[in-house]
Amino acid sequence: MSARETELVEEMGRRGIAVFGLLEASKVLRVERLVARKALSRLASKGAIKRIERGKYVIARFYSEMDVYELAPRVHEPSYLSLWSGLHHYGYTTQVPAEVYLVTARARRGLDLQDRRVRYVRVRPRMFFGYRADGRVVVAEPEKLVLDCLAFPSYSGGYGELRDAVEKAELGAGKLVDYALRAGSPTVCSRLGHLLDDAGISFDERRLQRHASRSYVWLDPSAPSESFETVRKWKVYANVVRE
Repeated sequence: MSARETELVEEMGRRGIAVFGLLEASKVLRVERLVARKALSRLASKGAIKRIERGKYVIARFYSEMDVYELAPRVHEPSYLSLWSGLHHYGYTTQVPAEVYLVTARARRGLDLQDRRVRYVRVRPRMFFGYRADGRVVVAEPEKLVLDCLAFPSYSGGYGELRDAVEKAELGAGKLVDYALRAGSPTVCSRLGHLLDDAGISFDERRLQRHASRSYVWLDPSAPSESFETVRKWKVYANVVRE
């Protein structure tokens, strides 16, 4: 590698920048974008960096050292691991989802990364909160993970998977309610109330009920709807019941 190419790889490594684009490369090298683009092309051909999508590269060493849960949030920032992948990350489920699910407030296409399909699920800006760095993984906090799963049951393995996870996890009931009100979704509030009742978890029911849906909502729209229980307390059609 040339001195300039070596400088780019080493500086990205020192800064711990796993995924970067043309703008970052031009700043590190202090050169015009055209010059940086040529340097990136040469580095990719030499195997020092790997092109993961148009305009995005990863240092080859990081690509081999980091797994897809660590890399995917860095491809599109800000985003965080959640939904079924979040359940798997925390050990709340033993099932490995076929896709890797991340939450973002900005729409973007999915991509293939390390032989896995990555899906970015868009939420309203108001619902984009409650995530943290867990080691090298940017992931939803456990309580926010529950709300994301309630908002998108089809991307979470379904209600039954989530209920089992909630019974295993150590969750703050007060924080769950706080986050539900912050998210501002009556549907999620109704589903959360039923979930906590179903799991036998004590919480401030009146506070949550004030923000729950005024009309009936399906507990899990991804599940069959031929048979269900009508839960008046939370205005929920419970089409997934405990066996």
